[in-house]
Amino acid sequence: MRFMKKQKKIEFRRLDAILSNLGYCLRSEVAWFLQNNEVLIDNQRIFDPSLKCEHEKILLNGSKLDPQKIIILMNKPDGYICSHD
Repeated sequence: MRFMKKQKKIEFRRLDAILSNLGYCLRSEVAWFLQNNEVLIDNQRIFDPSLKCEHEKILLNGSKLDPQKIIILMNKPDGYICSHD
């Protein structure tokens, strides 16, 4: 039996959805945002918010976008009661 490595699934999403989910602007403001900021995909400036692309290939004003998932760890402050033992 031959074993094959699992390939990473490439996820293409609309540019307006990516930018709004990361908090850069609202979906309704993406067209204005693209006019006033330099958004590049594969070194080409983009003006179409409906373009489908990968998150990793987008550059905003020369730097990569924030990661898609952010994990925040917090400690429970003194005086708060946890519902678990």
